[in-house]
Amino acid sequence: MPYRHLWQELSRDLRNHTALLHNSYQEEVKYDEVFNEKLKDDCRLLLYPYVVKEYAKKTLNYGKKGGHKTKRYATLFFVAVYFKILHEKIILTKGDFKEDIAKLEPIFKSVKLNQRILKLTDTVATKFLEDTVVDDEMTAANTYHNFFSHHVWLDSMIRVIEKKIKQEEDEIASIRKIVQDLF
Repeated sequence: MPYRHLWQELSRDLRNHTALLHNSYQEEVKYDEVFNEKLKDDCRLLLYPYVVKEYAKKTLNYGKKGGHKTKRYATLFFVAVYFKILHEKIILTKGDFKEDIAKLEPIFKSVKLNQRILKLTDTVATKFLEDTVVDDEMTAANTYHNFFSHHVWLDSMIRVIEKKIKQEEDEIASIRKIVQDLF
């Protein structure tokens, strides 16, 4: 699944930039000196996933404060599903998703539209987490952390994710129409 590679890369870059920012603030270096022409990729590649992650934690109760027994471990999974839906089903990205980063800007600027996509993602993720096949795989993984680190990317789990996304086809088609009108 390309999203696993994406999240490994984004996580590494975010850790590097977070450490750089932390060190920069300690040395009283300004923001412009951190995010400048030396930044390899468009900073939105880091910003948008971070915004989705924070929304999931603060609004949808993912992460440590999660009420659902597995949502406390599923924050990055939520982000991956969000971008899977957005790129594969709504924007219909062909090839490298980095080419479509500019297309995300109007979506992120439209708060209501983005909240609708986030709600859709929460529905898909929740249905996935409640699926008995997924529950069996979580048991086989021994811990939720182990499941979300390794098992969630197995072909059998990806098929379940795809099935849960397919169950929301009507909502996805409706959102896709709105997004196409933005372009």
